[in-house]
Amino acid sequence: MSWPDWSAWGDAVALPVQERIAKPRRVGRTMVIDKGIGLRELRDMLEVCAPFIDYIKLAFGTSVLYRPEILQRKVLAIRNFDVNVYPGGTLFELACAQGKAEAFVARAKEIGFTCLEVSDGTFEVSQSERRRRIDLGIEAGLSVITEVGKKDKRASVVAEKILHQLDLDLAWGADMAIVEGRDSGLGVGVYDDDGSPKNDVIEDVLSALHSPSASCGRRRSRHSSSFGSAGSALASTLETCRRRTSSPLKRRGLPSEGIRSKTMQSVG
Repeated sequence: MSWPDWSAWGDAVALPVQERIAKPRRVGRTMVIDKGIGLRELRDMLEVCAPFIDYIKLAFGTSVLYRPEILQRKVLAIRNFDVNVYPGGTLFELACAQGKAEAFVARAKEIGFTCLEVSDGTFEVSQSERRRRIDLGIEAGLSVITEVGKKDKRASVVAEKILHQLDLDLAWGADMAIVEGRDSGLGVGVYDDDGSPKNDVIEDVLSALHSPSASCGRRRSRHSSSFGSAGSALASTLETCRRRTSSPLKRRGLPSEGIRSKTMQSVG
């Protein structure tokens, strides 16, 4: 369904960015971070905003604190509004560090999550182990989202490393890859300490993606071919980063303290 088919305003007025309205989207995807809101607030948000939300991530390990019935009701409510849902990547990193990767993936599938985030933002992970974790998600029937980069402010951000890891992740079957920016967007990944984008890194990545010889963008996820090229998608993400405002008010996301949203691109 596209504008104005579902709008209360009909054809009396049209949004200026119509290519980002209808689902399923290949560009302009939006992920909302759920920091622990209740079922009523979740349903209120979904009733109003679901057409604009593609993913909801239950972040920071908050889902561990829920009773089983509450977590399953939250996941089911999100899925009923045609929104993908997944636990945070750091929680999966913790499970893997505890030797419970298989159990975590199996439980995520049982609960009803639709995606699995594979990251190494907190724990160091070998390439073979990263690939194994992607395989676990795919074999369980989950859509795999990978995250590239560290949460540590001291970690260097090099365009070549971002491109290399993106290329590997998509070749291994990930459906989408995103670049680390943390919830704050301050001093991590492609953002500097005041939240402004690191344009030199972004320009290097964009130049490589737009180059005819760039390998990323020719590879497709074996899991799904509906997401478009990795190169154009990552470029779209980084273009968004480049235009990002440094205003604290703009960075705050949705007004609720329990919710934060961000638009992301980087798909395979």
